[in-house]
Amino acid sequence: MALRCLIVDDSEAFLASASRLLSAQGLEIVGRASSGAEAVRLVQELKPDVVLVDVQLGDEDGLEVARGLAATAPSTRVILISSHSKEELAELIAETPAAGFLPKSALGADAIARAARLARLEVGHDREHAPMIVVGRRKAKLHEDAAHVLLDRALGDVQPMGDAVVGAAFRHEREHFPLSGR
Repeated sequence: MALRCLIVDDSEAFLASASRLLSAQGLEIVGRASSGAEAVRLVQELKPDVVLVDVQLGDEDGLEVARGLAATAPSTRVILISSHSKEELAELIAETPAAGFLPKSALGADAIARAARLARLEVGHDREHAPMIVVGRRKAKLHEDAAHVLLDRALGDVQPMGDAVVGAAFRHEREHFPLSGR
């Protein structure tokens, strides 16, 4: 079954191009919106799996639109998109409930599906404020650096680093933050 997607952008040309591209790559584009209000209405009506929201949405703040969509439809994964890089927007993106970020230049069905799959993993903190990742019923407490390595790998955004570095990070995690069965 194809991932159902709504695209939110103030550029009609981008909406048309992205719709054609993503449809050709196997996504089901269920709708397009050019404003936050239209996006909220369409999310409630169409119930897409994923909503792509432009960070710079004309006169509106795409980050606020993402917050509103996440509150309106918590099971719908919101992915922010922009012509700017992730590095330029990292702090702003981190403050949103978005499931991920994709630069428009990297927009594709596979990248969207990876971000949507990652959103199924619950990332949070336990009572001791140690980052953890929850998969099924098992929780693993992680050092923040190791958590970022796991998330980057899950998104396919792997930074060049040797297996020895990754192995050392995870050995440290196993020793200091064992799995808990909570």
